[in-house]
Amino acid sequence: MFIISKKIPFIFIIISMVFPKTNYIDYKQVESNVTEQNIIQNDFESKYGNDWQFEWNINNTPHRVFGHSISHSFNALDEDQSEISARSFIEENPSFFNISNENLSLWVNEQHGKIRYLIFNQYYNNIPVWNGRIDFRYRLNGDLVMLGHDAFPKLNLDTTPVIGLDDAKLIAKLDIGFDETLEDEVTKEPELFIWVENKNEPKYHLAWLTELFVHSTELTDEVPVHRWKVFVDAKSGLILEKIDQVRQLTLEGHVYGSVKDEPFGEATMRG
Repeated sequence: MFIISKKIPFIFIIISMVFPKTNYIDYKQVESNVTEQNIIQNDFESKYGNDWQFEWNINNTPHRVFGHSISHSFNALDEDQSEISARSFIEENPSFFNISNENLSLWVNEQHGKIRYLIFNQYYNNIPVWNGRIDFRYRLNGDLVMLGHDAFPKLNLDTTPVIGLDDAKLIAKLDIGFDETLEDEVTKEPELFIWVENKNEPKYHLAWLTELFVHSTELTDEVPVHRWKVFVDAKSGLILEKIDQVRQLTLEGHVYGSVKDEPFGEATMRG
């Protein structure tokens, strides 16, 4: 018996073992990384003191900086004042961020408990950068207690696609076995993103992101449906990444929903 709901996301927990592989150390690259990190950290600490802990991304942006606080005179209960303060801090610290406010769009501006959370998404030529973000955490008196830089300040890319929207959608459909006769559907039309292959020197790709809901026809498949995010390289047409948003979870209790006794049978609403 299958319970199908397109409104409620599935939760699927996957546990995997990752075996580390040996990598040779490029000492010239290590020295370059340390130097770049030292410049950023030394400049920051010269302005805001030494009582900070830095956690670094592999491309030398500070993923998290925390441990002390920076006083600001504003009321963090106010959303507008909070955004103004964060954007001013970005302008005042070009060596730390190296990104213009024009390329940052406010995504989250929320108060939870005694902390104000702000997250900015990075854009490049008006195209969103996948997982390119800058984070701020403020106490309600305006003290900045944590910030993070997961954006890509060295991004440089031609943003003219070679592969069109319709071709990208067709490539995604073919890759995941899309079948209209099974009532598969495109849940979100292709949208341009900058997809980043995150290495010491990140590799940037202009990509079409398409979202599709499909029914599985594989007898060995653990779930009857999949909801895919598919990144198609807008230059070459290659699949860069696929993310399945369908998850599986074992529950104990009483539920009510659209139930099919067979995967493609008639659905009825019942317990």
